[in-house]
Amino acid sequence: MTLIFGIVFFVLAKFGFPVITEMVDKRAKHIEQSLQDAAKWFLKAAEAGLPDAQFNVALMYENGLGTDQDPTETGKWLARAAEQGFEPALQHITRMYNKR
Repeated sequence: MTLIFGIVFFVLAKFGFPVITEMVDKRAKHIEQSLQDAAKWFLKAAEAGLPDAQFNVALMYENGLGTDQDPTETGKWLARAAEQGFEPALQHITRMYNKR
């Protein structure tokens, strides 16, 4: 049901309904702030050595979620998680390598 409302709001905003456009803009800003907050806390946990947090930080840098995209940081955090044997990080590195 939420998805349907989201689609309706997006379509209405796209066609220039100012109230809806303003609502969509406010929601987008809220989501971006939430991602930035998440990135901050994941980074703290990653720096403390938690491999699942290291993996999440890598994905955030890879996709530019809550932070700028940064391939160097992506690789650094993936490597740290993989060095601890974190299986999702190992699988992600394998998929990245196989795409080459």
